[in-house]
Amino acid sequence: MTLVLLSMLLLFEAPDQAPDFLEDKQVIPGYMDLAWDEQEGELYLAVDNLEQHFILAAGIAGGLGSNDVGLDRGLVDNTRLVYFKRVGPRLFLMQPNTYHTAFSENPAEQRAVAESFAASVLWSVEIEEELDGTLWIPLNEYIFADRAGIADRLAEAEQGDFGVEEDASFVYLPRTKAFPRNTEIEVMLTLEGDEPGDFVRDVTPDATRVSVRQHFSIVQLPEPGYKPRVFHPRSGGFPFTLRDYAAPLDAPLEKHWVYRHRLVRKDPGAKRSELVEPLVYYLDPGTPPQIRDALIEGASWWNEAFEAAGIIDGFQVKMLPADADPMDVRYNVIQWVHRATRGWSYGWVIPDPRTGEIIKGFVILGSQRVRQDRLLFEGMLPLQKNGSRGKWDPVELALARIRQLSAHEVGHTLGIAHNFAASAHDRASVMDYPAPLVTLKRGKLDFSEVYDVGIGVWDKQAVKYLYGEWRDEAKGLAAVLKETEKKGLPFITDEHSREVSDAHPTANLWDNGADPIDEFERMVALRNHVLQNFSTANLSAGRTYSELEEVLVPVYLMHRYQLEALAKSIGGIHFDYRVKDRMDEGTLTGNKPVSADRQRRAVTLLLQTMEPQFLSLPGELAGAIPPRAYGYPMHRELFARRTGAAPDHVAMAETSLAMSLTALLEPSRLHRIANQHALDGEQLGVAEVLDELVKKLVVSQSERGAKTLMLQAREQAVRAMLERYGDGEIRGDIRTLLAGAVQNTVAKLTALTDAEERNHGLYLQQVAEKLLSEEDYHEAGEPVEIPPGSPIGN
Repeated sequence: MTLVLLSMLLLFEAPDQAPDFLEDKQVIPGYMDLAWDEQEGELYLAVDNLEQHFILAAGIAGGLGSNDVGLDRGLVDNTRLVYFKRVGPRLFLMQPNTYHTAFSENPAEQRAVAESFAASVLWSVEIEEELDGTLWIPLNEYIFADRAGIADRLAEAEQGDFGVEEDASFVYLPRTKAFPRNTEIEVMLTLEGDEPGDFVRDVTPDATRVSVRQHFSIVQLPEPGYKPRVFHPRSGGFPFTLRDYAAPLDAPLEKHWVYRHRLVRKDPGAKRSELVEPLVYYLDPGTPPQIRDALIEGASWWNEAFEAAGIIDGFQVKMLPADADPMDVRYNVIQWVHRATRGWSYGWVIPDPRTGEIIKGFVILGSQRVRQDRLLFEGMLPLQKNGSRGKWDPVELALARIRQLSAHEVGHTLGIAHNFAASAHDRASVMDYPAPLVTLKRGKLDFSEVYDVGIGVWDKQAVKYLYGEWRDEAKGLAAVLKETEKKGLPFITDEHSREVSDAHPTANLWDNGADPIDEFERMVALRNHVLQNFSTANLSAGRTYSELEEVLVPVYLMHRYQLEALAKSIGGIHFDYRVKDRMDEGTLTGNKPVSADRQRRAVTLLLQTMEPQFLSLPGELAGAIPPRAYGYPMHRELFARRTGAAPDHVAMAETSLAMSLTALLEPSRLHRIANQHALDGEQLGVAEVLDELVKKLVVSQSERGAKTLMLQAREQAVRAMLERYGDGEIRGDIRTLLAGAVQNTVAKLTALTDAEERNHGLYLQQVAEKLLSEEDYHEAGEPVEIPPGSPIGN
């Protein structure tokens, strides 16, 4: 009896222990612990601080390799402030509203704002296990979903309708790690689609099944103590914007701060000081040795700017240690990314969504860009008898561009925006897109200043604004802005620079020179010289003669970017990003048209690009390039052709004509010209522009080749005017002038004495009459496709 009672007592006091949840799992300790269940193929996350905010970022660690789609290695494009909330047996992943907020010490005021705007529940999951206050949740359901927007990107690029195939996706353990301040998770995500597009087919072994590595970063918020810095439109920084509903009634509702790293000086009161921890960027060890030194050198230029801001040796560039992970938030990284075709490079950051503080910077550099630079230089430098290209090595010239590119993209991760007005002011910034500066000296090409070396004077001013330190910050920032203005350093960025429609005459991409009109004349002379000397000697040994076209394309279109810069003087306006000072009397100075004589000169120069002498290839060059060699198919970097296998010099001319007509007849440009003329009768008017165009078109040509190109110019110009006429956005008075210009053109052409030219005029008359009579007319014809332009070094 005693034995039975004892056995029962032991039974009640020592029940069978349930197996430890973590017993058969691989635990990965860090900021948020992970546990990997090999048997089930499930990844678990430990949550022990409910309702504590953290940053969740999703991106691509292993990319698609297509520039046109844009799913690149290292891309992080979805950063959120989130927290976990427990309700019963489930955890909810919550995203609070950080744009609408209240900077107030009154909790009720904060709550009122929070309850006025929606939050977002991103996901919910049932708690798997609770151990000593830690909640373990299964993650596969979340991480095997398309959180980086891969399917959306493919659909936007018209590459098919793709969806996640979970059975063909798995946790990628080599890149699933945890660190003190961040936890990193990676999965091989497979998306399946039925009708993949050509871009996907070009880069994927099985285009119906696209497998890329999706990456998640769970990042601890920075420690308190960061002080946001006010944004100014002329500072050069990126704006971080939110709404503060606790702001006084006489203060703006929106707060504008800049994005920047937190730098702590050893001696805060000194004019010059070292940092407690230098700002270090680490280079991808997968970078080719030849490129590596150029990238390190270019990125290191930024230390000059930090020195100017009073920071001693505060910016450094090193190789990423062998045991370091580039996704670790502790490392700012520069990555070398490969794609099937050339494409943009990027500077990205992981910011604190509450303040704009940069937690991590990462640079993505496209490897194909340097090859395009080299191609242009090969087109300008023929081979010598000894097999070299003389004094200037195209590879070394291209590496000079890589140094600039490295500095440029790192600049973005420091919080600095593009400055597309810098090239017109002695190449004052690496944050412009530099064109190679090649000059003619005594009939020979000179590359001695092809790309600038070192950080620009405007860049130093931008770093002073972002990272300078003063006892009175407001006065210090104002002094930097005043100094920038005194130095004559303008700042015009993307929204007023990138498009051919933009109006600022000196804010351009891939241009040179203080005067865009003078520079265009110089560029045309340079192009003429290079084309006159272009031959098979520009082709490297071992390449097929048909590949001479690859070398010819960037040479023939050498003027394309300076052409856009020239066009911006037509209907152009001078302006800047001034902010009204308290003592400002309200003088309006910010919308000044380019002078009438400069506008007319720009029109004259632009119309010269429509002349047969400009469009033609010199000598026997038009017939020197054979059809594509066997094994070397057509691709997008070549000119379009209507001649089957044979290269088409007329289609080449069409390409150039299309660029000129697009720039001249751009709708917003026509409207600006009309408005300026309405306010000042001495200014250039739309009627005058069209009259000058018609005069250029009706010049009779007797030489056979010139006549063919002029016929093409006439047809493209008439169709371009008809296309603008059919544009529903064009207002009536301008449409009237366009219709009149078309009718005037065909009337003059049908009166020419040459039978061929007259008959072509009759054909254009029929086209015009038909299209002008259509009520819903919106398109004038199918143009040739122009070879890709940006992004390149030229």
